[in-house]
Amino acid sequence: MSKKDFCKSIKICRKEAKESRVWLNGLKEVVDFDFLMQEATEFIYIFTSILSKTDVK
Repeated sequence: MSKKDFCKSIKICRKEAKESRVWLNGLKEVVDFDFLMQEATEFIYIFTSILSKTDVK
């Protein structure tokens, strides 16, 4: 896998984590999902860190 493909995949993962956080935030009104919200946020931080450490933007 090239660096460009890797970055594209990580960006998709980060986008999906952000979308999950939005949905979980909406569901939070009905059920307590704080732990899943934290997991989604941590995934965003992980994927952002990976992207910042690669040469391709």
